[in-house]
Amino acid sequence: MILTDKEIRELVKGKELISPFDEAKLQSESYDVSIGKKITVSKKEIRCLDIIEQSTIDSVYEEIDLTDDGYVVSPKEYIMVQLAEKNKAA
Repeated sequence: MILTDKEIRELVKGKELISPFDEAKLQSESYDVSIGKKITVSKKEIRCLDIIEQSTIDSVYEEIDLTDDGYVVSPKEYIMVQLAEKNKAA
């Protein structure tokens, strides 16, 4: 579903859909989100992952707190980020 800026603004007013909401991040049909304070990176290259075993999943990833220096993403590396914004309606 694509929402216009007017529809996003109305949803935010009525339900606090995005918190914290920053009007400057609202575009014509989108809202620019911000990266939060933590990222998750893989400790090693992943070829195959057994998702049934939680300990296997946990051993592959490491959570890193971002500092003012940021984080440099290496070639062929992927990261997962937490967003600074929350969905209050959920």
